[in-house]
Amino acid sequence: MWDQISNEALEMGIESEMKIERVRVLVKQVVGSLVERKRMKKKKKKKKKKKKKKKKKKKKKKKKKKKK
Repeated sequence: MWDQISNEALEMGIESEMKIERVRVLVKQVVGSLVERKRMKKKKKKKKKKKKKKKKKKKKKKKKKKKK
């Protein structure tokens, strides 16, 4: 990939290695930031999951029968 970029750069008239190196650094930065964004999105999705609370069952009170 880098060979292709440097060959294209030479064809366009950019002959200094410094400029080719700058292109490489810029490409690495862009790719790195895209990868980092994907990582952040995955982390956010994981945090959103919450444990479901169990509902407590209410005990029914028994009615006392009145004696006659």
